[in-house]
Amino acid sequence: SELGPILRAERDAVQVLFSSSTTEVLDQFYGDSPAISPWLAALGRVVSVMAAQQPEGRGLRILEVGAGTGGLASMVLPLLER
Repeated sequence: SELGPILRAERDAVQVLFSSSTTEVLDQFYGDSPAISPWLAALGRVVSVMAAQQPEGRGLRILEVGAGTGGLASMVLPLLER
């Protein structure tokens, strides 16, 4: 319903995407979507393997995990040791 106003520059797409009414939909899409979930799981496994290959006493430094809904972070962070 917001596509027209976005295309006419009457609404900001980011505000529409991350409004309280759409946050739940985005969380579900990025966290449970059959199209997205395998990619997030694969990235989670890659980060987990990289962390396990670090020399003893050295942690993995992560600059950023995702930048939006937390879908990637929810897959990666549980795989890492504290």
